[in-house]
Amino acid sequence: MIGKVTRNASFNRIAQYITGKPGAEILLENVPEGNTVAQKAAAMQFVAARNHRVKRPAYHLSLSPAESDNLSRRDWMLFCNQVLDELGFQDNQVLIGLHHDVKYPNSEKTRTHAHLLINLVNDAGKCSSTSWDYYKIPQVLRHLERCYGLQSVSNVGEVGKQRDSAGQYQLQRRSEGEGEAAPIHRSVRCKLQDMIDEILKCCGSFEELAHALQSQGVEVNLTSTGWWVQYEGFPFAGHQLGRAYTKPSVLKRLEAEVVDE
Repeated sequence: MIGKVTRNASFNRIAQYITGKPGAEILLENVPEGNTVAQKAAAMQFVAARNHRVKRPAYHLSLSPAESDNLSRRDWMLFCNQVLDELGFQDNQVLIGLHHDVKYPNSEKTRTHAHLLINLVNDAGKCSSTSWDYYKIPQVLRHLERCYGLQSVSNVGEVGKQRDSAGQYQLQRRSEGEGEAAPIHRSVRCKLQDMIDEILKCCGSFEELAHALQSQGVEVNLTSTGWWVQYEGFPFAGHQLGRAYTKPSVLKRLEAEVVDE
C-alpha cells in the first residue's frame, strides 16, 4: 500500500476532488452538518478556524494498493478506520472516498484507491500532531499490510532517502573525535533529511525552505539545475541526500497547496 500526503488550506477543494471523479463513491464520513459535499467541507473549515495558527488544516492522505491486492468495500472501510486510529485521528472530522478511474500500468485491472480528507483541528480547537508522519505512515501501512495479507509496496519516501555507508559513518565518527565505544549518533545526513521533511510541511516555496534551513545553521546554495547544503561541516548535494531531496523532487513536495489530479 502506497500512502501519499498533501496539506491544503481549503477543504472544499479536496472534497470536490474526492467526490467529483467519475464513479467516485463516499466510503466514510463523520460530518453530520450539511447535506452536500460543499456544506460538509464548509463545516470542516468552520471547525478548523478554531485554531488560527494552523494554516493548512486539510490533511489529504491517498492510499493505493498493489496490483495483486483485492480489497472489498468492507476491507477498505476497516483498513481506513485502522489507519485513522494508528495515526491518532480518532476524534477528527473525516471524509473518505474511493476512486475507480485509473488502471495499473500495462494492465486492464482497475486501480481502486482511497482518498482520506482529515481535519487536523478537532472540535476543541486542538491540532493533531503530524510530526514524523513521513516515517510513521509507511510504518503503519507495513503493519496493516501484514494484518490484511497485502503485498508490501514501498513508499516513494522510503526508497527516496540515501543512507550512510559504513565508511561515511566511520569518517564522521573520526571527525568528531569519537572512539569505537562512543554512543551512536544520528548522522548529519539523517539530521538534514529529518529537518527538510519537517520544514516542507509548513513552507510554500523553495526560498522559504532555504530561509528556514539557514535559520537552523544550514548553509544553502541554489544552482540553476539543483542545490547543495552544508551542515556541521559536511556538504551534500540534493541527490546525495536521496531522490526525495533533489530539487525537482522537493518542488513536487512543495505542491501540497495543489490537489494532485
